[in-house]
Amino acid sequence: MLYVEAYGLTYKRIAVFLALICIIIALVLSLKKLYQPHTNWVYYNKLALSAFICLLFMSFIPMDRIITRYNISYSETRDIPYILSLSKPNLKLIENLMNEKDELYSENAMILNNKIFDLNQKAANNNWQSWNFYIDSYKRAQ
Repeated sequence: MLYVEAYGLTYKRIAVFLALICIIIALVLSLKKLYQPHTNWVYYNKLALSAFICLLFMSFIPMDRIITRYNISYSETRDIPYILSLSKPNLKLIENLMNEKDELYSENAMILNNKIFDLNQKAANNNWQSWNFYIDSYKRAQ
């Protein structure tokens, strides 16, 4: 956790936490198998099911937004170019940060403005084939 506090969250660090959770689940299932012997088939089925549930659970969590909020709020170093490389739903959070501390992040303002311009273009040219929940909510907010 000290490393995450110092350098912030990334996809790989979250993947390491997910792997640690899966390892803990596997160890608990192994202990259970020792005390209540079953065949290996039952054990592997439970392991596969737990891994599937972990991955399914992680796919519904907006990781980009969690990474951005954590890195802006708690990280000792704010890696704005990395945060800007994440998906577009984070642009409002980054824009709010840059408006608060304009002089600190002036070198990244052009990149942010280009991304916002691209998002405005997509929102203006959006049709039913390229419908996206985020772009639709962005259009309604304007």
